[in-house]
Order: sequence, then structure tokens, then C-alpha cells
Amino acid sequence: MMELDRFSSAQLRIQVWLFGAFQVWKREGIDWREVSRKEWHYDRAARKVFVRLLVTRGRRLARSILEDDLWGESSQRIYTAVNRLRSVIGKDMLKSLDGGYALAGQEQIWTDLDAVRDIMRQVRRREPLIVEEVVPLLEEAQEILGRGELLGEEDGTWVHALRAEVENMKRQSGRWLAQAYMQQGKWWQAREQYRMLVEGDPGDEESLREWLRLLMEEGGEREARKCYQRIARRAEEEGIKIVPWKQLGLVEQSDHMLRCKYALAVPISRSLANPTAVAVAELPTVGSHVCLALVVQRAGDEESWTGVRQRLQEELEMPLSNSQHHLSRRQALAAIAALPLAALTSRALPPAEEFLPLCAAANAACNHLMNSDGLDKAHAALSCYLPVLEQLAYTGSSSYRPAAARLAAEGKRMAGCIETHRGDSQAKLRLSLEAVRLAALSGDPGVQVMALRDLALAYYYGGQIEQMRVHLQPALALLDRATPLLRSGTLFLQAAVEARLGQPQTALRLVGQAQDLFSRKADGEPLPDFRFEEDNVIMWTGRVHLHLAERGRPYTSQARKVFEQSSRVKAVIPPRLLAEINLDMARTALIQQDLYAFSAFLEESIHLANRLGSVSLRREARAIYQQVRTGHPWSAERPIKEMKDLFTTRNI
Repeated sequence: MMELDRFSSAQLRIQVWLFGAFQVWKREGIDWREVSRKEWHYDRAARKVFVRLLVTRGRRLARSILEDDLWGESSQRIYTAVNRLRSVIGKDMLKSLDGGYALAGQEQIWTDLDAVRDIMRQVRRREPLIVEEVVPLLEEAQEILGRGELLGEEDGTWVHALRAEVENMKRQSGRWLAQAYMQQGKWWQAREQYRMLVEGDPGDEESLREWLRLLMEEGGEREARKCYQRIARRAEEEGIKIVPWKQLGLVEQSDHMLRCKYALAVPISRSLANPTAVAVAELPTVGSHVCLALVVQRAGDEESWTGVRQRLQEELEMPLSNSQHHLSRRQALAAIAALPLAALTSRALPPAEEFLPLCAAANAACNHLMNSDGLDKAHAALSCYLPVLEQLAYTGSSSYRPAAARLAAEGKRMAGCIETHRGDSQAKLRLSLEAVRLAALSGDPGVQVMALRDLALAYYYGGQIEQMRVHLQPALALLDRATPLLRSGTLFLQAAVEARLGQPQTALRLVGQAQDLFSRKADGEPLPDFRFEEDNVIMWTGRVHLHLAERGRPYTSQARKVFEQSSRVKAVIPPRLLAEINLDMARTALIQQDLYAFSAFLEESIHLANRLGSVSLRREARAIYQQVRTGHPWSAERPIKEMKDLFTTRNI
């Protein structure tokens, strides 16, 4: 198991899993091996005694209690079972007491149940909760608790109280984790925690209220009511009474309430209302001088605030000061993403000259949030101001429509990327098509190429290569009017199409052209969310070779060599991109029949996917794992078995 190395101290000899399938692992030297049923002589009685002692606090019981709980009467079977147990775990691990038995402690016989109990004690001691400390602990507890039912093979009455204890721990740790995620601004993860709590217990009023409240903030009352009705139907089928909708006290968020949700934007919002009263030190966020420049130039033309955004991009690339006048990077990005809310003071369209500069800065911040682990924050911000921005693009002042359309197309593409990670491919396709329409209104060839390229990517990740080729053609027709960097990124997509269709000569020729254009890239791009750096070149060059290898061509070693180049730029690769590269490296290792490289890359990709909260990346990793887990020669290999816990219901 993946946890074995963590507990490889000199005293430790045994590790027992009580959740899900019962497993006992013994350490012999530096290696671990699983104790087989044959070693137990297929004796359930010995295992029953072992389990009953393990789950008891203090791990000691009178012989009479063991007999009553396991056989319902006094029985000589206890002596045979104890002797068999000692032969398996060692005589020193099980001591005889006066009229009973005692097992060694957690430091020698580790169990997942006691590990969770210890985590719960640690978290309870941390008051007030320090989020950075408790989140890893609670995530570990949830992972263990999500493995399966405690002692699934046992049916004695003594196990009922234990299972009730486990349910309480699962509920409490889930609530704590949801609250911690909310403090970190991880809205999607918090919502998922509350959803799992409600689905596990529809009568949990507190979790139901918090889940629906988060749903309303993101998708409105209609979505929340729809989920409530689904839970209510299920509760009725199970005979559980849940609180009526009206008694939950949920109210649909107004514009004002949405602004309150982004309280980090308030200092900046106030400064926008009274620019002459602003001092740079009063803006507690990254790039305070840039925000001040936004205030001063809010009535300027597009060229002036595009320059401001470029400065903001540069500022966001720099490390933050540790000064008390500065917020964390995550808070700073959230504040900048919330800037457009300052202009949404009524239901009427805001003045374009005030609103567009704020959207320009917000789009830049959302892009940075997406490339870290802020998908939920970016989604929440975009959902607030993107509809207004789109309306300005279609019905606003004619002089500002092209700029509004450009920014709206940019926002739609980012929103589509987020929907991909949330696992909604249809929403991604819809948003990509909307971005193409808005890009056409902008009149900017570069914007149109980016939107068309993004639409082609929607089909690429959906496995619809012919459709990808069709929708890439309009972008290729506009390439002569695009920058070298954008042309490079688009030609890489065309090369991937040809590789997927088994055309090596054409694919490799296009890769050469794309690499040459990348080396001649212009300084900066007009839109910040078109990020095409050296790591992108490595990923797409490697993918072209990988696709050819998947078609039976001898390009596997070339693919691996290209992907391995990512290690020298790993420090600057966004987690989203790094997760994709690791998945591609796992596929390459699978073709090469390199078991240990395969398991290492796949494990790293799922950790990154979990960190990002990306449903699509988790699904992709699971699909690769299932390919090996069922019917593959590796299915019985230890590294594959040890990866099983990464793909629990909670994680995938």
C-alpha cells in the first residue's frame, strides 16, 4: 500500500486495513508483503480474534467477552484461534493477561481505524483551526474512511457501535474539511464535501443548508432547488424526513450580496469610487501601483488600459512581498478577479469606459487562478461579470463593442476550460462556440484564431479528431494575420491531428514549422490567457510522437525523450499542464512496458488532479488505470495494487 513507507519505523512490524477489504501487511527487513489467507490456514476464528482486539480501545479484552462476542458462548475455540494468531503475527505481539489478552500498540501494529481516531484528536486540539495544518490531515482521514465499510465481513452486534462511531467521524471530518476548504477559497471542493455528506445522510440539515447555499451562489436558485428535489425524493424512498425548503432560509443572491462574497475587492472598489483620495499603501493587494493606474486611467481608451494589463501581468509573475500591507497571492488574485463587481451597482449596464478596464484586469487574474489551483475562484468571478460583458459586446456603445467582444471571447474560453475540468464537456463545447461568435464581433484575427483553436481543442479532448480537423481549418486560413506564437500553437494542433490519423511525415513537418515559429515568438501577446511557453512546446511535440506510437509507429522512445525535457522547466509549469504531461508520460511508459515509470507518472498526475479539483483529469487518470487493472499482465503487480487507493470514489 502507498502508506507502508510512512510507517516503516524500526518497531513497526504489521499494518492492518479494517476499512474495505481486510488486509494485513508484514514488514520483513525493508520489504513489505501481504499476509495471505493460506498463512491463516483459512481460519476465520483467528482473524476474528485479531480484529476484535484491534478495534477495542486499549486493545485488551477479557477472554469471556471475546467468547461471547464471537461465538455467543464459552468455547474452547478461543485457545486454538489465539495460537493460530500468534503464529501469524508473532508471539510478542499478543500477550496473555489474567483472564484475557492484549495486543501491541499502534506503533507496532498500525491500523487505519486508530490512524483516523488520532487525526480527529489532533484536529480537535487545534482551536482555532489552522487551515494549512488541518487540511492534509482531514484529507487523509477522508481518504481512509472512503475505502469502504468498516469490517465488512463482520456481522456481530459488537460491530454496530463501532460503525456508528465511524459514521460520526466521517460526518465531522467532512464538515471540518468543507469549512477549511471555504477558508481557502476552494468553493468546488467545499461544495463536493457537503454534497457527499448530504448523499450519505439526507437528514443532515446543516450540510444540506451549506451545500444548497453554495449551489445558489454559483448557479442560482433553480439549480439549488433541482438538487434539493432530488435529495428529497431519495429521502422519501428511504423513509427519512428532511427539512422543508422554506425552513432552510435560503435567499437568492443579489448583486450586492455577490459583491459582499468578494469582500477582498472592497478596498479597491472604494478607491475606484473616489480616485483622488487613494494612497498606494491603502491598496492591500499585489500590484497596488497598477491598481492605482487602473483608477486613474479608467476613462482612458483601450490602448491605455491594455498597457496597464500588461504591467499587471508582469507584476503577477513576480514574487509577493511579505509585508503586512500585502495579501497572499491567492487573495490578491481573488481581489483583482472581483474588480468588475465594483461597477455592478444596479441592474442596468455599467458604463463601458469604467467596466472594460476592470474586466481586462479580472481576466488576467482569472487566468492566473486557473493555472494554479484556483479553478473555483475563477469560475465564481467569471460567472458574475461575464454575462454583463457579453451584453456590452452585443448591445453596448458601438465604439466599445469590439473591445467588449474581445474580452468576452477571452472570458468564454476561460469559462470553457474550467467546465472541462469540472467534467462537463457539453458546457465546454457551448462556451467555445459562443467564444467563436464573440471573436468574430471583435474584428481581431488573432482573437478569432484563438477562439477557433480553442473550439478545435474541445473536439481533441473529446476524441473527435475529424471534427477537430474541420473546425481547425478556419483558424489555419487566418494564420498569416496572427503572431508567430499563436501560429506556432495552432500548427502544433494541426500536427496532432495528422499524428492521430497516422500521417508521420506531415505531422513531423508541421512540428518542425511550429518549433521554428516558437523560436521567433513576439514579445508578449495581446490576450493573457493564451499561454504558450516552452512547456507547451514539449507537451505537444511529445504528444505528436506519442500519437504516432499509439498508431503502431516506432516513435515511443522519441516521445519519452521529449516529455523528459519537462523536468528542467518543471518549476514553472502550471499544475494543469504538468498533470497532462504526466498522463502522457504514463501512456508512453505503458507502451514501453515500463511498469515503475507508469505507476510513478500516473500517481503524480492524480495527486495534481486532486490538488486542482479537476474532474476531467481524475477521470482520464482512472481510465488509464482501469486499462491496466483489468486483463493486463500488470494487473497483479504490486505497484498496480498499491495504486488502488488513489482511485477511491472520493477521489475520482
